[in-house]
Amino acid sequence: MENLPDTQRRVATPEREHAISRLQEAYIRGQLSEDELGERIDRALTAAVTVDLADLVSDLPELVPAAPVAAVRSPRWRRRKDEGIYKSTVRKTGAWMVPAVFRTHVYKGILILDLRQATLNASETVIELDVYKSRVAIIVPPEYNIELECTAYKGSMENLTTGGLPGAPHLLVRGSAYKSSVVVTDRDMDAPAP
Repeated sequence: MENLPDTQRRVATPEREHAISRLQEAYIRGQLSEDELGERIDRALTAAVTVDLADLVSDLPELVPAAPVAAVRSPRWRRRKDEGIYKSTVRKTGAWMVPAVFRTHVYKGILILDLRQATLNASETVIELDVYKSRVAIIVPPEYNIELECTAYKGSMENLTTGGLPGAPHLLVRGSAYKSSVVVTDRDMDAPAP
């Protein structure tokens, strides 16, 4: 069978998922607005041929190679039997600078924000979430003071932290979740229970 040009080769599911992952990462990095993200994801979901997907990400910088999505597992407490079927997974870990206001939109995916090695730019940091049919886990150091101001419709939002210390950084998580789960915790949910 001969190779077809990109203008004729039909899009496969892994190609579509890779394009959506790149779009979500670009949004988290501030390279796309929320409206642009939504528009491009809609176009990616309806793309018929390879060139359509290439056009959606052609103006974005290449991602640094990372572990394959299959190697990033969802938290133990939220695993399902169909675990491998997700639109995309974004995991932000290690040492990174958290802005005073961190905004993100998660669309049919998984977002894991690990703040245990992160540096906060303000004594009060705000994480604004717009979550649609997704799962979000925010892992914080145990001393952080956490406050949730979220609306969940057919979903859940939970603060599983053990409390905070006086004078420690204050983290305000606000936003909305539609058919989604949002969890803030001070322990690694992949670790076995004590």
